[in-house]
Amino acid sequence: MNPANNPAALSPELRFSPAPEFTKNVGPIFGEGKSIAKVVKYVGLAAAHQSIVLLLGETGTGKGVIAKWIHENSDCKSEPFVELNCSNLKGSLMQSELFGHAKGAFTSAVNDREGLIEMADGGTLFLDEIGDMDLAAQAQLLKTIEDKSFRRVGESKLRKSNFRLICATNHDLAQESREKKFRADLFYRINVFPITVPPLRERSEDMQDLAYYFLKMFNYRQFPLSDEIIEMLKAYTWPGNVRELRNVLERACLLAQGEPLDRHHFPELSEPTAEESFDQETDNLELVENRHILKTMKKYHGDKRKSSQALGMSFSNLYRRLSKIEVPEMSL
Repeated sequence: MNPANNPAALSPELRFSPAPEFTKNVGPIFGEGKSIAKVVKYVGLAAAHQSIVLLLGETGTGKGVIAKWIHENSDCKSEPFVELNCSNLKGSLMQSELFGHAKGAFTSAVNDREGLIEMADGGTLFLDEIGDMDLAAQAQLLKTIEDKSFRRVGESKLRKSNFRLICATNHDLAQESREKKFRADLFYRINVFPITVPPLRERSEDMQDLAYYFLKMFNYRQFPLSDEIIEMLKAYTWPGNVRELRNVLERACLLAQGEPLDRHHFPELSEPTAEESFDQETDNLELVENRHILKTMKKYHGDKRKSSQALGMSFSNLYRRLSKIEVPEMSL
């Protein structure tokens, strides 16, 4: 099967009305596995309706790609798709970005400015990493979702915006709402149509199709890949998920310089040396991922930005993972 040439053949579940058929790839969201087939079906349903969508899954699984595809295949596809990563802004900066501000609302507010909610009028507002949004902004967002009205920071005028909302997070919002880390009322409001995107380690049956999809993006022509390469890709745990797979394959193509890919083009996926070896039968998945994260951190001399890019993880997610890692023998 060749998903790059015939993506519609990968999603027969979407051929019923009113869900749209696939007319192009949804990036990494295709394959033969049962878990991803369910996602494909739900993505089609989400595009056919205007309900709030909550995309759940680890960093790098393709939630942003799904959000964009839903918008581009919905009734509001001709209107704006406005995206905000909620982990980048806090406090008044977050509120100003979302709701806009009036001139003089604060020191740097030298002009009136419309917020992303206003820009998304008629289109889609995609709030990525909504689990990182601070509680004050959550309260304001909840009211805006309920009646589609808002006020710019420092302004009394009530404004309207008829936007479609898609949210994404790698947090367990149900648990965080119970722990008062995320507003329970907001969680219940956005949890209308949840779609859980499986991590790459649970999609080994899709590995060859995914690898071919990305390699064709990089103009690689030496197909088919050897069984050894495919099995090596399947055996790896991919803590950075599909995003990391893309990065690894791009790097491998650069190293191969037009020659067929071989094991030595994947230095970070090769077998560990004797010094780095460990008992794989007793190590759990989290420890294996932690070792790879620390190995990558060591390679980039502790630079979190470069390490997060190499791993295909967001900086905030890498920071959280490092705060929980306890592997004394793998010190940086």
